[in-house]
Amino acid sequence: MKLFVVLLSILCGGLRAADVASLQKLGAKVTETAGVITQVQVKCDAFTAADFRTLGSFTTIKNLTISGKTITDDTLALLTGLVELDHG
Repeated sequence: MKLFVVLLSILCGGLRAADVASLQKLGAKVTETAGVITQVQVKCDAFTAADFRTLGSFTTIKNLTISGKTITDDTLALLTGLVELDHG
């Protein structure tokens, strides 16, 4: 069972790194603190719905700065998982 947990952790970590890389490829500036994504800044002109879903999956983001023509009510709805955002 321990081996399964270790393998799952490695696989998920690799997927998360791939997600970060895909956001960075789209121009996102990603800040990590102690290995946790805490801040993202990006112009979303080239974002697809899948990109917004990926961004919304980083539930540890505390500071998010986005702009761009693909931001709509529908794409913002894909970010509702960002429950740690600092509203201050």
